[in-house]
Amino acid sequence: MPLEDIAEGAARLLGRVLFEIVFELFYEIVGYYVGLGVLRVLTFGSYPPKTPTERQATMCKILGILTVVGTIGFAFYHLNNS
Repeated sequence: MPLEDIAEGAARLLGRVLFEIVFELFYEIVGYYVGLGVLRVLTFGSYPPKTPTERQATMCKILGILTVVGTIGFAFYHLNNS
């Protein structure tokens, strides 16, 4: 019994760590570059500057994640209503 509990705890820990790594990579890389592209298109290339501050980079990431989630939601909505 105790060995099974240890194995279950280790599996949960490994799963949680892998989830955090994947989420961070998605947020940091995909979110930033999608948000950067959207902001550059909406502001005709004037925002954010070439070297953004931490606040501006966070704005890019949040907008990128919202864009990806919105695009996926829009696609599912229209695929289910066709």
